[in-house]
Amino acid sequence: MSSSMAISLLLLLLLLLGAGHMTQPTAAALNQDGVLLLSFKFSLLADPLASLAGWGYSDDTPCAWNGVVCMAFPSSSASEAARVVSVVLPNAQLVGPIARELGLIEHLRHLDLSGNALNGTVPVELLRAPELRVLSLAGNGINGALPDQVGQLRSLRALNLAGNALSGPIPANLTLLPNLTAVSLANNFFSGALPVGGFPALQVLDVSSNLLNGTLPPDFGGAALRYVNLSSNRLAGAIPPEMASRLPPNVTIDLSYNNLTGAIPTLAPFTVQRPTAFAGNAELCGRPLDSLCASAADPPINGTARSPPAIAAIPKNPTEALPGDDTGAPASGSGQQGRMRMATIIAIAAGDVAGIAVLVVVFMYVYQVRKKRQREEAAKQRMGLVAGRALTSLELCQWSSAEESGQQVFRLADAALRGEMAGREEALASCLRLGFACCAMAPHKRPSMKEVVAAMDRIPSPSSSSSAQ
Repeated sequence: MSSSMAISLLLLLLLLLGAGHMTQPTAAALNQDGVLLLSFKFSLLADPLASLAGWGYSDDTPCAWNGVVCMAFPSSSASEAARVVSVVLPNAQLVGPIARELGLIEHLRHLDLSGNALNGTVPVELLRAPELRVLSLAGNGINGALPDQVGQLRSLRALNLAGNALSGPIPANLTLLPNLTAVSLANNFFSGALPVGGFPALQVLDVSSNLLNGTLPPDFGGAALRYVNLSSNRLAGAIPPEMASRLPPNVTIDLSYNNLTGAIPTLAPFTVQRPTAFAGNAELCGRPLDSLCASAADPPINGTARSPPAIAAIPKNPTEALPGDDTGAPASGSGQQGRMRMATIIAIAAGDVAGIAVLVVVFMYVYQVRKKRQREEAAKQRMGLVAGRALTSLELCQWSSAEESGQQVFRLADAALRGEMAGREEALASCLRLGFACCAMAPHKRPSMKEVVAAMDRIPSPSSSSSAQ
C-alpha cells in the first residue's frame, strides 16, 4: 500500500509540473515588418556607427528600433496592430546596397536613407510600395537608370535622388504623378531630353548639373511650379515663348550655363528673372541680360566690321526696299520687291563723306596750331643762343618795340659780352635784328644766305669801331 501511494504521489507531481508548464505564455515571434527590416540590415556591408545594433529577432515588433516609426492599424491580430510607416536613417554611414525587401513593407510611407554610402541600383520593388510618399536617397553612390516603375508611385509627394551617379533618361511618366510636389535629380548623369508635358501638382523641380540635351519643350511646365532649375546642362536652341503660358508669372527659373540661343521672350515669367538666371549662354540676348538683341526692323549689316558706314548700309540685294518706301510696292501683282532709290544711297554716301571731310578739317587745324607752337619754341631757342639765355615771348616783344623806338636793347645781350660791347649798341642791335629776321615764322620772310652775308658785311666790326675812336 505504501508503494502504491508513492506511485500516486509521483504521478500527481508530474501532472502538476506539466500543467504549470502548459500555463506559461509562449514568446511571440517578430512580425513581418521586422523581418523585412532585418533583411536590409544583413544586406549591408558596414555599419560603423552601430545605428542598427539594436535591431534583432528578440523583439515582437520593430517599433522601438532606431530610425523606425510605427502606426496602429486595425487588425484581428494584436501583433499586427502596429505597422512600420517610416524608416529614417540619414547620415548613418551605412555601406552596401538597398535591399529589395524594403519595398515589401506594406504601409511604408517615408524612407530617408540620404547621406550614406549606399551603392547599387534602385530596386524595382521599392518603386512598387503602394503608400510611399517620401523617397530620399540623396548623397549616396547609387548608379544605373531610374526605373520606369517610378511612375507607379501614385502617392509619392517628394522624390530626392540628388548627388548620386544615376544615368539614362528621366522617365517620362514622372510628369503624370498626381501628388508629386517636389523633385530633385540634381548632380547626376541623366541624359536625353526633358520630359514632355506638365506636372499637375509639382512646385519644385531641380534637374541641374546633369547631361540633359535637346531643346526646351514648348509644353514644359506646370501651373503650381514655384522653382525650376535647369542650369548646367546641355540644353540648346531658343526659349519657346509658349512656355510662358505653361508657367506661373512669379515662378523662379534658372536656365544658366546651357547652350541656349536667340532672344529671351519678353513675357512673364522670363522678364522678371535676374540676369544670373540666363548667364553662361553666350548666344542668348535680350532683357534682363546686358546683351541686347538686334532689332528685327534694322537691316542686316552685309559688309564686314571693317566696311565704311556708307558701304555697310547698302544691301546685298538692291531690290530690297526701304521701310515705308512707296516704290517698294510690288508692281502689277508680280510680288517682286521695289528697288531702293539711288538718291537715297547717294545721300547716305554724301553724308558720310561730308562727315569725314569735317574730321579732316578739324585735324588739319589742330595740326597747324601745334606746328605753330613748335616753331615759336624753336625761334625762342635760336634767339636764346644770341642772348646767351632762353628768352620769353614777353622779352621778344619788348625787344622788338625797343628796337623800333630806338631804346636800349643792350640789356638783352649775354652778360659775358656786355663788357666788350660797351659803346657798340648799334652793332649789337643789328645782330639781334638779323637773328630775329632769320627766326621769322613765315619762310618767305626769312633772309637768304646771300642776304645774311651782305647784312653781316654792313655791320661794323669791333676792330673798325675801335680804330675810328
